[in-house]
Amino acid sequence: QVLRKRLAATPLARERDWGPGMFSFNTAGGRCEACRGEGAETVEMQFLADVTFTCPECGGRRFNAPVLEVLLRGKSAADLLELTVDVALELFADDREVCAALGPLAEVGAGYLTLGQPLNTLSGGEAQRLKLAAALNKVGRRALLVLDEPTAGLAACDIDPLLRAVDRLVERGNTVVVIEHDMSVAAAADHVIDLGPGAGAQGGSITAQGTPEQVAGAAKSRTAPFLAAALGLRQEAPIPVSAAPAGGAGGAPVIQVCGAREHNLKDIEVEVPRDRLVVVTGPSGSGKSTLVFDTIFAEGQRRYLESLSPYARQYLPLLPRPAVDRVSGVPPAMSLGQRSAAGAFNSTVATLTEIAHYLRLLFARIGLLRC
Repeated sequence: QVLRKRLAATPLARERDWGPGMFSFNTAGGRCEACRGEGAETVEMQFLADVTFTCPECGGRRFNAPVLEVLLRGKSAADLLELTVDVALELFADDREVCAALGPLAEVGAGYLTLGQPLNTLSGGEAQRLKLAAALNKVGRRALLVLDEPTAGLAACDIDPLLRAVDRLVERGNTVVVIEHDMSVAAAADHVIDLGPGAGAQGGSITAQGTPEQVAGAAKSRTAPFLAAALGLRQEAPIPVSAAPAGGAGGAPVIQVCGAREHNLKDIEVEVPRDRLVVVTGPSGSGKSTLVFDTIFAEGQRRYLESLSPYARQYLPLLPRPAVDRVSGVPPAMSLGQRSAAGAFNSTVATLTEIAHYLRLLFARIGLLRC
């Protein structure tokens, strides 16, 4: 919103009598009407995931050509959306409003996010930090802020920026109540309330409360030993590991990825052993979902469509190839994403598992009408 005001205040925008709304891709006028400001077009599939293509009219820029002629510090509206938070803070270091809006994002460790990144592409940890940054901007003093597991989706190295942001809220005189299972957060608290002793009907009682040290010494608390371990945690010497591809032991099958460059992947090469439990880990936003979903799984989906008959393929769009040199050894793939559509009252297990689609098809094709 602040940047739109700055764009509307430029000489060219004032000459054309454009307001801040002209530089929003959510409203008609300045946005590309071919994609309605989304920068992409989506083809809905009945039994497969929807397919998204870059808008051929605007090339993914979201705005029409006249709007892109307006420049703010050498950047168009589309260029500004492609800036990361850190770069934008450098570019507008002398603009107090911009720094006040973007500063909290950098403080919680999300300075690498671009200003125009869609919210549905954020990981769980990134979404949590975005909410916290918004709270840092909005919450004043003497307020109560309740957080429900703010560490969900965060790696261990991402928790320290989160705690520093929470400390800032407390230093302003606010009360922050956190529902949390991560003992490193409980160990950093000023006061801990432990409920239990069990779950469901066996819970609902306060087993211990007080400082983290007091709760860690409580006899009836099941949390106490884990909190005590977090309070007395000492960093051990790291175990040396190799960054080279693991390879398949004894000729075991592997999924081989060579030259993956999708999103923020840096031309990586990796071998994923098949018939094993493989965990992909790393800091929030490090590219885990890009490697697993946008590279390996996307290539599996693309090859599945190519395996269909020419008759079936004529009704289906061609899926774009991921930015990767080679992916080999991909078996038939399916994905269970972390996010799911919000269920309405009419949603059922059958609709969520998509079995209802096939049941309707069977009833329509081979169902027998009985009196």
